[in-house]
Amino acid sequence: MGQNWTHVFHGMWKFDETVGEMVISGNWADVPRGTARHTGTLVVAPSGDRLTKVAGAFSTTTWERLRW
Repeated sequence: MGQNWTHVFHGMWKFDETVGEMVISGNWADVPRGTARHTGTLVVAPSGDRLTKVAGAFSTTTWERLRW
C-alpha cells in the first residue's frame, strides 16, 4: 500500500445544504511516489473517527482513524 500511489488532500469545512450537515470539501491529487497521476474533488462528512464520502471522483468511500 502506498508504493503505487500516494494522495494529498486540501479542503475546508462548510455547511452542505444537500446533506444538512458540516462537511469537508476540497481537492485531492496523486503525488510522485508511484505511477498514478490523477486529481479530483472530494466531499467527506466526518463522524467520530470516520470520514464518509459524500461526493467526488474517488474510489474509496470511508476512512477510519488508526490508533497506534
